Amino acid sequence: MGFCLFATFTSFWTTLTFLLLGEPYNFTTVQVGLVALAGITPMILGPFFSHLVIDKFVPQLSVMFSLIIMLIGISIGAYTGTSTIAGPIIQASLQDFGLQMAQITNRRAIYDVAPKARNRVNTTYMIGVFCGQLAGTAIGNRVYAGSGWAVAGTVNLALVGVSIILCLLRGPKETGWIGWTGGNGKEYQMATSNLKYLYWTPIQQLAHHASAMRGLATARVWTKLVKLTKLCCLFEATEAGSKFITLADGQTLQYLSDGDEIVLEGFCQNAQGIKLGFGQCRGKVVPAYSTWASLVADE
Repeated sequence: MGFCLFATFTSFWTTLTFLLLGEPYNFTTVQVGLVALAGITPMILGPFFSHLVIDKFVPQLSVMFSLIIMLIGISIGAYTGTSTIAGPIIQASLQDFGLQMAQITNRRAIYDVAPKARNRVNTTYMIGVFCGQLAGTAIGNRVYAGSGWAVAGTVNLALVGVSIILCLLRGPKETGWIGWTGGNGKEYQMATSNLKYLYWTPIQQLAHHASAMRGLATARVWTKLVKLTKLCCLFEATEAGSKFITLADGQTLQYLSDGDEIVLEGFCQNAQGIKLGFGQCRGKVVPAYSTWASLVADE
């Protein structure tokens, strides 16, 4: 996917220079440089997109949003670029924004592919990105010289289409490379509580941990949870996995499956609604090792 997306990036910016320097625009190099300012959109809107989409939804959904934005931008620029300067400017804004948001999401998601091989996975991904940039420059120049601006834009649309297909090959909770098993990608709020429901104060918990050299189980820390079944953990709510609980959308859950991810988040909030927290603690259930040899090999 990184190969295809960054091929569109270099193809667009390389051929855009030829378009603006020639007919019908005949821009100077300074004017061409000013048009490039449209590419600062990710810097302005990126933090908002990250907070509202990337941080709250599964990576596939964030990437799909980004790819759709790219499709819209490239479509506008490719088929209006020879008649109005607004087309390439809109394309630069939307394509760069969608590309950077997809890149941020992908870079965040690839670390979950193989947690013990993050450097190798990241290196492989970035090699694909750099190769895509080289290919995009070569392909874009050749297509623009032979067939013009609109056809070069159509090639970019095709590359984004390939990226969409690649995105849809693997489900949000799939543990393999291809498929849609392991969950539906939805997030459910299982339980919420409040510090006032602590059974042991933080000082008492610290004393217990220090004296007994062991931690406290969830049930021993909280007297009740506000939502779910008012039981203190999923193990208790399902009675050790022996019964089902009903989720917000009517689906049932017996216990965790491969690909499920648990998110713990805590914060303090004052009367004015201002929150102070320490971010999220995430953990994903991965398939068990079938043999001792496979565990050693992965290490």
